[in-house]
Amino acid sequence: MISKKIKQRLHRFVLHAVIFSACCAVIGVVILSIIAGRAAAIDHAEDNAENLAISLARQLDDTFKMADATLGPMVDLMEGAARIDPEKLHALVLRQLGRSDRIQGIFVYDEHGNWVLSPKQEGVALANNSDRDYFVFHQNHDDDQSYVGKPILSRMDGERILTISRRFNKPDDTFGGVVLISFKTSYFEALYQQFDLGPQGLINLVNSDGVVLLSSRLNNEVAQNGDQCKSDATRTTWQASSVSAKDRHRNLIIAASAPVPPYDLCLVVGLDGDEALSTMPLLITMGAVGGGLIVMLLLGAALWLDRKLIETLGNEIKLIEESRTDALTLVANRRAFDNHLAAMLQAAPLVPTMGSILLIDVDHFKGFNDRYGHQEGDECLRRVAHELSSIVHRPEDLVARYGGEEFVLLFERTPSHEAEKILEGLRADVETCEFFYRDKQVKVTVSFGLSTLRPGEDLETLFIRADEAMYQAKRAGRNRVIVL
Repeated sequence: MISKKIKQRLHRFVLHAVIFSACCAVIGVVILSIIAGRAAAIDHAEDNAENLAISLARQLDDTFKMADATLGPMVDLMEGAARIDPEKLHALVLRQLGRSDRIQGIFVYDEHGNWVLSPKQEGVALANNSDRDYFVFHQNHDDDQSYVGKPILSRMDGERILTISRRFNKPDDTFGGVVLISFKTSYFEALYQQFDLGPQGLINLVNSDGVVLLSSRLNNEVAQNGDQCKSDATRTTWQASSVSAKDRHRNLIIAASAPVPPYDLCLVVGLDGDEALSTMPLLITMGAVGGGLIVMLLLGAALWLDRKLIETLGNEIKLIEESRTDALTLVANRRAFDNHLAAMLQAAPLVPTMGSILLIDVDHFKGFNDRYGHQEGDECLRRVAHELSSIVHRPEDLVARYGGEEFVLLFERTPSHEAEKILEGLRADVETCEFFYRDKQVKVTVSFGLSTLRPGEDLETLFIRADEAMYQAKRAGRNRVIVL
């Protein structure tokens, strides 16, 4: 029975371990799927941001190259003509302005920054732009490269503009002035605002110094990233953050950049990370619900299997107990006694004090049965078994029905003199036991034969001595204890 309980515990442990591992696996799969879903959403947003950045960078490149196509002939005109007709030059400017709605103006400045030409000729002689950064840049650089300047307010109409300019020289190759085309920043900003980038999304044009030239909105942490404009920059997508001015909440920004190579510029696109990950709450909810249902099913199956294991083992133990128990007296039967005795004999060399065995026979039981009937005889055996069981208090001791009206008692680690003293008390208890038949007390007695296990003694010899002791008790008048 002990082995059965150990087996049950082992089976339950394995079951619990398997179910626990399965639940952990389900939870792990749910967590990994959520992580993978988030990574996929970010990858998709990064691809979108990068594609948009490349597309807008190409659009800007085309715009600046178109401007360069106008600036080049104007530089040639300013450098090659000894005398320029201002009215013809102004007419040329007006024709170029009519070709594009994004150009605010075309300007020419002499070596002192004085206005030579503008779309509006009124007040040209009074204006001077020698303090502008593009003018200072061309004064200090004698090459013919185009320069995209920082956004400024136009002195012609007060509109915010972005400029691209080139230097022209005098016949002696000294600085002769600047030709410039200005673009309306409002055109680009309105264009950028048409894209759905999310509440915290943005599009910025940034120069190599990290200065924002154009922006759909201002976000320093993303916009001022001038390293992305350098030719050796390898990172085209990254993640940044912005702080909401309303609630100071830090938002994830998924950003990408694309260069505008000839002009040392880059176009930065930032998508609102919260919007890109807007499906994550649904994914988490679905994963939690689905995983929770699976875990609940596993736990339910575990509880059902656990109950079945307990029930099965209980039935097995019950069958074992029934196979070891005498159905009439409810004490151990002959099989249980044989198994117990064999275990005691096997352990005998290891214990210093030998056990004792005694055979008990109900006196005159056949006559009792014939006189009072089998039902009363069965009750008599049950009462005697009850009295015998009352002295068995240790797990290693055993009382069993050996057959018919015979019982056997095993006392482990109990020498014969102690066992004899116990049996004398038991004999007296049986003799005084109140047994009634039709309201008349009937006296029942038993005879005891006691023998003690000796080292090296086999089962047959032990029983021969105990049996002989019991028959000596019967021959001596019954109702007594004989020790051999």
